[in-house]
Amino acid sequence: MIQLFNTIQLNCEINKNDSCVIAYEKFTVCFNKSKSEVKQEIFCGSFNKLIQLLPTCQTCDITAVMDIKRKRGKFIDRRKKNVVTNCKNSLQCAIVNPLTTVTQVYESIDLLEEGLMTTPKDQGTCGSCWAFGTVAALENCLLVDQSHYTGTIWQKPVDLSEIYLLTNAVNNGFCEGGDFLLAINEFDLLTNLKTVEKENNFPYSALSAANLTYQSNQIYSPTVAVGDYLIPYKQYNIQDGIETADVGGVVVYFDDNKRFTTQAIMDIKSYLSRGIAVVAQMSAESSLLDYYNGENYVHASCQCSQSSSNYDNCMQNVIDHQVVFAGYGKKDGVDVWIVRNSWGSSWGANGNFYVPIGENSFCIECSAIAVVPKHYSGDNLWQNLVSHTRGQRWQLDADQGPTIANDGVVSGIKVSLSVAAVIIIAVVCGLFGIAGIGLIIFQVQMCKRRRSGVQTIVITQNQPMFMGANPMANPM
Repeated sequence: MIQLFNTIQLNCEINKNDSCVIAYEKFTVCFNKSKSEVKQEIFCGSFNKLIQLLPTCQTCDITAVMDIKRKRGKFIDRRKKNVVTNCKNSLQCAIVNPLTTVTQVYESIDLLEEGLMTTPKDQGTCGSCWAFGTVAALENCLLVDQSHYTGTIWQKPVDLSEIYLLTNAVNNGFCEGGDFLLAINEFDLLTNLKTVEKENNFPYSALSAANLTYQSNQIYSPTVAVGDYLIPYKQYNIQDGIETADVGGVVVYFDDNKRFTTQAIMDIKSYLSRGIAVVAQMSAESSLLDYYNGENYVHASCQCSQSSSNYDNCMQNVIDHQVVFAGYGKKDGVDVWIVRNSWGSSWGANGNFYVPIGENSFCIECSAIAVVPKHYSGDNLWQNLVSHTRGQRWQLDADQGPTIANDGVVSGIKVSLSVAAVIIIAVVCGLFGIAGIGLIIFQVQMCKRRRSGVQTIVITQNQPMFMGANPMANPM
C-alpha cells in the first residue's frame, strides 16, 4: 500500500477515493473474477469497511476475498474425557503426542518454501475448511515421505482431492462443516475412506455434483487401483481391556482455557522442524483477515465479547475455522507462526498469514493436532533444508544461523507451562499410556459456517451422532 499525501493507492491500482463501482471493476480484472450484482454488493460493503480501517490498519488492503460473504456461527469446543470407553466406535479418539521434544530446532522453517506443502487452495463459499486442512496435512505426509513413493502414483506432483473427502467422510457435514480429527479417524474406522484420492480424479470444480451425491446419501468409489490404496500417516493401535482401535490423530496440545504453554511451543516447533505440519483451529470473525495484505504479521486479541476480560478462555462462541501451522520464524523481528489458510494463493502471503507466537491471536493457540507421516522414524530434523536468505517482503526474515535452542522463548517473552497443564498431561499419560502412548477422547461441538465451515456436532458415548436415515439430515 502506497501513501502519497491524501491519496492512498491500494492493491489492483484501486484508490481509496474511487467509487465502489469503479473499485469493483478494477477488482474483478485484477483477480480474474466473474461479475454479479450480488458479488458487487458484497464487495462494496467490504470496500467501505476497508476505507474506515485504513487509518489504523497497516496490514489492510484490497484482497481476493472481498466479494465473498461468510456466514457467522457459534463455536468449536473440544473437551477432554478421562474415560477410554467404546473407543473402537468413537471418532474422537486421539493419542497424546508420541514424539519427543527436540532440543535444537531450525531458527525458522517454511514448509511451503521447503517443498513440504502444496500451494494453498481456495475453498470458495463452501464451508469446507476442515477438508482443506485435512488434505493439506495428508499432502504434507506424502511430501515428507517422497523417497518411499518414487515410481508410484503418489510421487510428485502431489495434489489430493478435497471433494473425495467431503463426500465420503460421512460423519462430517460437507459444506456445512466438519473437523480434521473426525475426518482422519474416518480413514481408520469406516470403509468409505479406504485411501486418499487424486484431485484430477475428483476435482473441486465438481463441487455441485458432489453435493448432490452427498445429499443422496451416496459415496464415491476410489478410482485408484486397489494396489495403490494409501493412508499416508501412522496409525497407533490402542487397547483398553477388550476394546481396540487404530488411531491416527496426535494431540500436540489442547486446552480450551489457556493459550499455548512453553512446552506446547517447543513441541510444535519440534514437529515443524521435522517437516511435519500441525493443524489448528481459530476464530475467523475479525475483518482484519479479509483485508490482510500478507506483508506483516497480523494480530487480533482473543476476546469472547466486548465485555470479556479473558483473552484465553474464548473457545465458546468464536472458534469457527480450521487452518494449518506451516512454519515459524521472525517477521520484522517478531517471532511468528506461518499459518496456511484455504482462501487461495492470491490472498495474504501466497495463501498464508503470520501471527505472533504466544499472543493467541484469533484464538489460534488453544489446539494443535497432527498426523505423523507413515514412514517417519526417529527424531531427525528435516534434512534437505533450502537457503533461508529470503528477501521478499512477504517472506520471513532471513536466518542468522541454522539452528537455535528450543527453549520456548519468543520475542523476549517466555510463556510459562502451567501446573494444571502438567498435571493433566501426567494424569492422561499415566492412566491411558499404552507402550508410552496416551489416549484422549474428545467431545466436539462444531459450528455451522458457510465459509469457514464448522457444524454443531455433539458426540457422547451412548448417543448416536446424527438422527434420521441420512446421517446429515438432522444435525444436532
